[in-house]
Amino acid sequence: MSGFNETQIRNWIDECLVGVEEIAKTDAKLSLTSYPNPFTKSTTIDIRLGTKDLWLKAASSVSLTIYDLSGSLIRGWEIKDAELEIVWDSKDMFGKSVVSGIYFCVLEAGNSRMITKLILAR
Repeated sequence: MSGFNETQIRNWIDECLVGVEEIAKTDAKLSLTSYPNPFTKSTTIDIRLGTKDLWLKAASSVSLTIYDLSGSLIRGWEIKDAELEIVWDSKDMFGKSVVSGIYFCVLEAGNSRMITKLILAR
């Protein structure tokens, strides 16, 4: 999977600066939170797709991905449940620990997308 371009990254940063609560207003059926955040070793990412209808529409294409500031894919999961908690252990898809910094957590369900910022501070 290729990285994202600078414009996409800037748009994600702008969305994150608005805050998750503001983004959620655009699609109240999705919920994406993480705790603790900032974190030092691991963070729990809480995913809720809301209504059963949204889950059924998006069931074949629900994913959670984590990107670094350059837009490179760090880790990804296919979501198989409407309500789920994923613990990210601050490792990439190869099992290597990532460096301290800002990461973007992207939940995509059908045509809906929600983004939140994760801060790893070792």
